[in-house]
Formats: sequence, structure tokens, C-alpha cells
Amino acid sequence: MQGLIENGRAPRVLAIENVEALLTSNKGADFTAICAELVGAGYNVGALVIDAALFVPQSRARVFVVAVRADMIVPPQLTQDGPTAPFHGNKLKAAVARLSPELRGAWRWWRLPTPPLRNVSLLDVLEIEARCDSDAETSRLLELMEPLHLAKVEEARRGGQRVVGAICRRMRQGQQRAEGRFDGVAQALRCPGGGSSIQRFLLIDANGLRSRKPTARECARLMGLPNSYKLPCSTQDAYQLTGDGVVSPAVGWLGEHLLAPLLDAAPYQAASPVAGHV
Repeated sequence: MQGLIENGRAPRVLAIENVEALLTSNKGADFTAICAELVGAGYNVGALVIDAALFVPQSRARVFVVAVRADMIVPPQLTQDGPTAPFHGNKLKAAVARLSPELRGAWRWWRLPTPPLRNVSLLDVLEIEARCDSDAETSRLLELMEPLHLAKVEEARRGGQRVVGAICRRMRQGQQRAEGRFDGVAQALRCPGGGSSIQRFLLIDANGLRSRKPTARECARLMGLPNSYKLPCSTQDAYQLTGDGVVSPAVGWLGEHLLAPLLDAAPYQAASPVAGHV
């Protein structure tokens, strides 16, 4: 980006995506460094945290840093005076509070409309006839659960309806534990070998309890991809693709309501040009 600026080809708008932990890594120093570099290069900067669960049944919060050249005319309807839910949460507000006065002077609270309520649950994206684990594997998964999470399983069983839970295995105090949610939303999809095991779905219905990994097509649906989307032949490659990707409708919403209007706006105002730009 610096090279483009020095060659007189500075992008008008930049969007950088990362996990929500960017806001707190190195006690917030990493996020501050990104803002400082952008402001030093002649940009105003803001950020939003978009959780994919607003669009698809997957909990996947991601930070989108959006920067615009300081000499751009930004339509007033694209900014606001302060943070608001659901895109400016406590972690983002704390990260902004750590910025220097100079950086806060270049900060912009971007305005993004809240999307309509999602009407698709995890159960809706499942391939019900997919191959399940053995009874022994399912029992082992349940054995890894603490009483709190076992209680969630029992509550779902008592309901008498088909229910699906999203189960992740994590290390807690040196021991592997299985933790589940039964709110119709999957845990964040992950890459194989990315430091965490692939989550499992726990199906509860008249046939009892059955666990299994998500299929490649289910992962694609959780990323907002249509059934016509061509997936890799290898399930591991499909896990890599979806675990490392961005959720299509979430990015589409950001593009439609913020990035495209910024690019359509009048390009320059009477102000000193961006550093290094002729």
C-alpha cells in the first residue's frame, strides 16, 4: 500500500479483515499499530465487528477495518457521532479508547444498517442423512462434557423435537473438554490443523443421540454459499476453504451499505493531499 501511495496510486478505500482478537492482541498494541500506519499514510480510519450470526447460523465475529483517504468527501450518512450496536461492541470501544488523541482525531465511526432478522437455523442447513460417528465415539464426546453442558443435552432430549447442537473440544486447565450450544447456531468454522479440532454436530431426535463432523456442503452453507458453489473434492480442502474464508452475505452487506457508497462518493475535497500522493 505504501508503494502504491509513493507511486501516486493510493487506493481511495481500504478494507482489512481479521479475527476479533486483533482488538486485544498484545494488549491492543497490534490494532493501534494498524491504525497508526494507516493514519500516517494519509487515511482516516474506522472499524466494525460483524458477527456472521446476523446472516447465517454460524457464530463468527470478524473485525473489518475500513480506511478512506483523508482528502475524500465522505457522505455524512455513512458516519455517526459514536458507537452503536451491533457493530461497535465493548472490545472495539476499548480499543479505540486506547488510541492517542491524534489517532482518535482521524477515527470514524462508520454507520452500517442492521440486517433483517435471520430466519435460518443450524437445523435448516444440515444434510440429515450424512454418516454419523459410532456409538462409542458419541459416548466419548459426552464423557468429555462438564455437568453444565450435559444439562444442555438433557434439556434438548426432554423437548421431544429434533435438535442439533454444535460441540467443540477445547483444553480447559490442561484437560480436554467438550462444550456445546443448542441455540440453532454453529460454532465458528475452523481450518484443519489450525490449533482447534473441527467441531461436531450432535443430533438429538427419536433415534437418540448421534454425533458427526459437518459435511463440506454444510460448511459452505454456513458461509452463505449457494448449493451451486463448486467445492473441492477433498473434505479437508473444503474445511480449509470455509474455515479460512469470510462469510459471503456479511461481506456483501458491508460492501453494499458502506464500501460501494464510499467509492461512489465525490473523490476529493479542498484539503492537503494524502502523504506521498501527487
